[in-house]
Amino acid sequence: AALLELNHARRVLIAGNLFEHTSGTAILFTVRNPGGTAPWSVVEDVTFTTNIVRHTSAAVGMHGPDALAPGPPARRLLIQNNLFDDVSGARWGGTGRLFEASNGIEDLVIDHNTGLQDGGLLVAAGGPHPGFIYRNNLTNHNTDGVHGTGTAPGLPTLDAYFPDGSFSRNVLTGGPANLYPADNFLPSSLTDVGFVDLAGGDYRLSPASPYKHGGTDGRDIGADLDAIAAALAGVFTPPD
Repeated sequence: AALLELNHARRVLIAGNLFEHTSGTAILFTVRNPGGTAPWSVVEDVTFTTNIVRHTSAAVGMHGPDALAPGPPARRLLIQNNLFDDVSGARWGGTGRLFEASNGIEDLVIDHNTGLQDGGLLVAAGGPHPGFIYRNNLTNHNTDGVHGTGTAPGLPTLDAYFPDGSFSRNVLTGGPANLYPADNFLPSSLTDVGFVDLAGGDYRLSPASPYKHGGTDGRDIGADLDAIAAALAGVFTPPD
């Protein structure tokens, strides 16, 4: 089951939360028009920022218009400065996917997130998705990376599902460089990223990391974990 789901929402800020422990997709942004009786239903102008999502089988699922009834698409979604940790199909069941985008989402921006997942990075379906921006993120690539229904990972998926999109200054560990736009980084493994303490779960970049201040805005690639810690100060975090 989802830990947070929006089916009809406008101008929503979701910030400073800990979401953990589910065998489903943790966060869902999906327009729903039940039985065609609510054609005004929207999910738009939503910001999801400075959160931790962990111990889940999939992280964020997003859909455009309701596939079963007419209505407007999800639009203007911003997913920025979040930590997604232990997103694992192997441990929690399911796909282990980080992001799923289906049915033509408009103006989806995914920026400055850190994700450790064992499934696909971004899975697309039912596009295209106009106005897409994916930048400054630090994640695993794994086998599938960015892929879509009927398309191979990397550029074929970006061209088919995000034809006017921007994909830049991302770290995708273990991915093949020839499948992604040139302005991205594909180290062989997480150990090559230069975390402060990978084994201890401190995913801040050390001063020696090649991705320190490497973002499009001159900030560290990935999430600002100090800002997330400050936003969650006082939030009860039980032991892993």
